[in-house]
Amino acid sequence: MIRVQKEAEIAIIGAGPAGASAALNLAKLGLAQKTVVFEEHSQIGKPAHCAGHLNIKSLNKLGIKLPPKIIENKIRGARFYSPSGLSFKIERKNPVTLVVNRVLFDQMIAEKAERLGVEFYLKHKVRSFLVKDGKVSGFIVHDLDRKIDGKVYSKIVVDAEGCPAILLKKADFFYPKPESFVYGCQAEVDQIEDVRQDLVEVYLGKKFADGLFAWIIPRRNGTAKVGLATRHGSPKKALLNFIRKHPTASKKLCKSQILSLSFHPIPLGGPIPKTYASGLLVVGDAASQVKPTTGGGVITGIICAKYAAKTAFKASNLNDFSEKVLAEYQRAWTSELGFEFKVMLRLRKMLDKLSDKQIDKFFKLCIRTGVNETIERVGDIDFQGQTLLRATLNPKGLISLLYLVWTVLTGR
Repeated sequence: MIRVQKEAEIAIIGAGPAGASAALNLAKLGLAQKTVVFEEHSQIGKPAHCAGHLNIKSLNKLGIKLPPKIIENKIRGARFYSPSGLSFKIERKNPVTLVVNRVLFDQMIAEKAERLGVEFYLKHKVRSFLVKDGKVSGFIVHDLDRKIDGKVYSKIVVDAEGCPAILLKKADFFYPKPESFVYGCQAEVDQIEDVRQDLVEVYLGKKFADGLFAWIIPRRNGTAKVGLATRHGSPKKALLNFIRKHPTASKKLCKSQILSLSFHPIPLGGPIPKTYASGLLVVGDAASQVKPTTGGGVITGIICAKYAAKTAFKASNLNDFSEKVLAEYQRAWTSELGFEFKVMLRLRKMLDKLSDKQIDKFFKLCIRTGVNETIERVGDIDFQGQTLLRATLNPKGLISLLYLVWTVLTGR
């Protein structure tokens, strides 16, 4: 029974990085008193949903300064392993990424928005949109403490619910398709051996991680984040199998004790075709604004949240929340990220077609041509499309890319 009602000009679903960033940007634009955020969990940031491996260049561009307590490590590069154990590394002189505490990171963004006047409602689970004649006018929300439902009426709903975007599916809007999902499992472990503190390790191959890859991300205190994503079967079983039986990684993890486990679906199919409707903006994992190559979505979600806030601000000034006005959001984020998503999705489709044997052949070529040296000079983990273009200007990079395409096309 509906017993509670609330009105707000802008109602945000989800207090993860995308939702909280949308709230923070709206507050900076002067709309704090008109913005509310609903989060189903009792504590922002918990459970943690990803590895928290973020590009320093992108953080600086977004103006995000992190206090030392959030930074768990500074990373200068990565070592990549093929299924048979071949490896090469990409390394910079200075740190290029940060390992962050995702709980504290998420809370930092939300606390900044709250200090500026945005209201946050924790332990409130949104059940469904209120939709009439194709216009979203709010949603039904369940208060998990009082065990009652309520209606929230708004001019704009910002859906940052995350994956698998159940609300979009219920309302018959575009939503990330389950067939594009991989299922991640990450362990916090107490110790690792023979892993450089300033390098992450990435393990490719379908035998152990058929959906994406496996990773070891070291922390300065000697602990690490170890995870993978898979398309089939239990991700927990796949991770335990990787830790215990991978010919290379198992030696580094043989003395490790698992401190905790976390699970999350990851959409790798590229952004949904339409991220807006009358009265609705969709941001972050809910919109599948996730890098298809790596599964990372924190930075891209924050970038898109910035554009969602700007569009909502414009709509508020015009007092026009129609689809025509809100379409500006999609044009804005597409202008910055559209090319990147297209390139990364094509790369993901090519990588998915490679067998473990073909991955080994590709590694041999990369090692032989020294393509890692090219990537070291031009690489950017968030803007991989631009990196690829710059890499192809170098003969080594062009040869490696052409070989990858040829392998996919011929099946050799």
